[in-house]
Amino acid sequence: IEPLIKKEEVKNKLPYLEYIGQFGGTYLLFQNDEGLYLIDQHAAQERINYEYYYNVLANPSKESIPLLLPFNLEFKKEEVLILTENLDKLKEVGLILEPSGMNSFFIREIPVWIKSSNPEQMIEKILYFLLERHDFNIANLRDSLSKQIACKASIKANHFIDSVSARSLISDLEKCENPYNCPHGRPIFVKFTHYEIEKLFKRVV
Repeated sequence: IEPLIKKEEVKNKLPYLEYIGQFGGTYLLFQNDEGLYLIDQHAAQERINYEYYYNVLANPSKESIPLLLPFNLEFKKEEVLILTENLDKLKEVGLILEPSGMNSFFIREIPVWIKSSNPEQMIEKILYFLLERHDFNIANLRDSLSKQIACKASIKANHFIDSVSARSLISDLEKCENPYNCPHGRPIFVKFTHYEIEKLFKRVV
């Protein structure tokens, strides 16, 4: 068993991969003339999401999307004070908050750069991340913030995806600067050569 590629070769394109299935609701199976490849679906999408957010957070768009149904988030008193002091900074990155009570805010508009099926959860994660660091300059925190939200927004383990989604994932992964490791350094691919598989079955020595 070996990693798909060495670190010094990280800029190479992905090899041709033919999708053949999913194992354990977690690993995508691909093959080519060299052998069998297992791809961690969570790690793969985490890399895709990380590079997306890392790029857009270098200079976040001010554009926002109004919500038909604004949602409400509650905070501690000291957190409300910090958020109130930084409403203009949040507005600069497309996040519009409006006080809705002593300890809460309505989220009226969300940034155009947010990509999530659950924007409420994503916004809450971002706000708590900024509060914990007492820094509302997103560009300064883009690496650690990108890792945080990329993980939360990615496909989880034990989640079935169909063949169309699997191929789409690989297509998006191929466009990444580093398609071989997740943002935390874990491998996305593991490769079994034909020889290694045949040796397991004692077909070769």
